[in-house]
Amino acid sequence: MIRQRRFIALVTLVRTLKTKGGVGAAPPTRGSTPAPHSHTSGIKKWVSAVSTGVIGLMLGTCVLSPLALADAGDPNGVDNRAEPGWGLWFPRSQIAGASFDSGFSNMELGGFLDFEQTCGSLSGLSSDQIDYWFRVSTSVYRMGTGMVEFGCWKDGKFLNTYSSQAMFTGASNVDCLTVRPNSSNGLNIRAEPSTRSRIVGTIRSGSRVRTSGSPASIVEAEGRNWVNIRSPIAGWVSDDRPDSDGNLVLCDR
Repeated sequence: MIRQRRFIALVTLVRTLKTKGGVGAAPPTRGSTPAPHSHTSGIKKWVSAVSTGVIGLMLGTCVLSPLALADAGDPNGVDNRAEPGWGLWFPRSQIAGASFDSGFSNMELGGFLDFEQTCGSLSGLSSDQIDYWFRVSTSVYRMGTGMVEFGCWKDGKFLNTYSSQAMFTGASNVDCLTVRPNSSNGLNIRAEPSTRSRIVGTIRSGSRVRTSGSPASIVEAEGRNWVNIRSPIAGWVSDDRPDSDGNLVLCDR
């Protein structure tokens, strides 16, 4: 809550300074519900797409399911299918209930403000007319850290998109991960995020690891997501491909 308040206050200050300097605009809204620019949002219940094939966002008393019928003109297409490794796109006006936090640096904050300004320039629309959408990578709710992507939609396509790191806020210990029982050999811990890097240790399936930080440090290399851990041995472990079920899950799942 403290981070959220500080982040919103910082965004407001930056926008105020830019507006007074003649280069900014009022915060974009969609309909009558402003979207929080801390991107702090919440998902009350998230059902894994791997185990159930359904990922829903609980927004008040309304559950949005990927199986619901999508409009032909929205980013999910007529088939209403999410891309591998991602959840469905949702209007940004519905972000207030999603359980993730983002905007962990001034660089990410500045990037988001630039994204909004570019959307306004490309669309030729006022801030309250721009059609903003967002989606969250499935790893956010599976292992606590992932990505959120925003886009401004017009005439059947995205004019501009922006991605930043996201962290799940619905778990008490997002730095604790469990190795899934995908392999009897467990996972190798490597000195660097590469299959060619030196093996410094091995962790068994079902074992717990601690990430090097919160949110976790994740690097994509060789088509895999690599997670930096501090225990039981400092190093990097593979979470497999971004569109896979993953090798790691939150400890309280």
